[in-house]
Parts: sequence; structure tokens; C-alpha cells
Amino acid sequence: MRSKTNNLRASVATGIGLAFLIILVKQLAMLPWWSFTVVVFAFGLALPYRRWNLSVFGIGFLVGFVVWAGTNTLYSVLSQAALFDKVASVMGLQKIVLLLASGFIGGLLTGLSFLAGKTAVYQPKPEVGIVVPAK
Repeated sequence: MRSKTNNLRASVATGIGLAFLIILVKQLAMLPWWSFTVVVFAFGLALPYRRWNLSVFGIGFLVGFVVWAGTNTLYSVLSQAALFDKVASVMGLQKIVLLLASGFIGGLLTGLSFLAGKTAVYQPKPEVGIVVPAK
């Protein structure tokens, strides 16, 4: 029971940290749109040192989806949906489909970059078992 509580806390802390970093990087207008993946990758590099057993891709995807869909919704509301309507009409999509698609793409990029960061330094423990000699 204690392990599940610690994993839940670790998941929430990781999600909040990732969301904060992505939002911070997205606010810097001089950086390209994909620059958040570098920060998420670096965050993934540091994760194995915390010894948290997390579903890295799942957390990254969820945080990326929420941040991208949330910021797109916020910008749509602030601009009274002028640009969002134009992009949706040019692509021949409804606004909600465009919103979900952008959230999906952001979640996919975040999840993959977080997973790549963790697997770049992750060293799995060797299996301990009976060694059968070759015949």
C-alpha cells in the first residue's frame, strides 16, 4: 500500500513539474514550437535518479495533452476564436476536432520525449536466476 501511495505522489509531482516546464518554455516567444521537447527530454534524464517507478510515456502524454489542449483553448477564448476558426475552416475540421488533434500531437511529442529521456540513462537490473549451461 505504501508503494502505491509513493508512486501516486511521484506521478502527481512529475506531472505538475512537467506541466510547469512546458508552459514556461511555451511562453518564451523566441524559441521554436518544438523546444519544449528538449526540456522534457532533460527532465526524463533526471527521472531515473529519483528511483520512481512511473509509467513515463503515460504521464508525459497526459500532461502534454492537457497543456496543449488547455493553452489552445485559452488562446482561442482570448482571441475570441478568430484564428482558431480560420485554421479549422482551412483544414476542413470542426473546432473541437482541431483542439483534440493538437492535444494529441502535443501529448505524443511530450510522451515520446519523456520516454526517450528516461531510456537514455536507464539501466535495467539484471535478471537473477538459474544459469543453465549450454549443451
